[in-house]
Amino acid sequence: MNQIAEHEISANDQNRNVGDLVSTNLRIVDGRDGNVGFGIGLSHRVLSCTNGMTMQKKGFSYRLKHTYNVKNRVMGIIEKLPKLAETNNQFLLDYDNLGKKAITEQAIKQSLQLFLDVKDVEKDLSPQMITKIDKIRQCVSEEVEQKGKTLNALLNGFSRFTTHYTNGKETATISVDYGQVGKRFTRVFEFLNSYASDAVLV
Repeated sequence: MNQIAEHEISANDQNRNVGDLVSTNLRIVDGRDGNVGFGIGLSHRVLSCTNGMTMQKKGFSYRLKHTYNVKNRVMGIIEKLPKLAETNNQFLLDYDNLGKKAITEQAIKQSLQLFLDVKDVEKDLSPQMITKIDKIRQCVSEEVEQKGKTLNALLNGFSRFTTHYTNGKETATISVDYGQVGKRFTRVFEFLNSYASDAVLV
């Protein structure tokens, strides 16, 4: 039998736009009989579509098997929680900061290159790659219409693309390795955080 404890903090639901934080969730799982390991995780839900659909963005997670020293290992995680909370708070600050910085064509090109793992988005591209680039640019344009010309809109353009086109009805025509999507999205997020330090305010 499993024991599950969950605590959810909901953000203000007034005037919520695509890309906005909806909630933060802390989840702790344990098994009474030892068959299920101990787990703790923090995640965020972000509005990914105007129809109310949300996408999960992980903050951190740990899973431990019930071995002889599991108690000591759990205590080790507990000791790390203040640092993890600090990292999580920084994530939220970085995410919010992107909404204050202006989008540029340079940021779009570099984000495309990181996400699609290509050296240059303007040279020697296959028809399939051009289709992906065009679709991502379309998603970014749709986000800009809703959120303004910000780096946050750019990031959420990639989020919209991964939500609607890498694991949905158009997967057959727009093929992206879904197992790599999370890693590629993280690359874009990290790049934009770095880029934002010198970007112009909106």
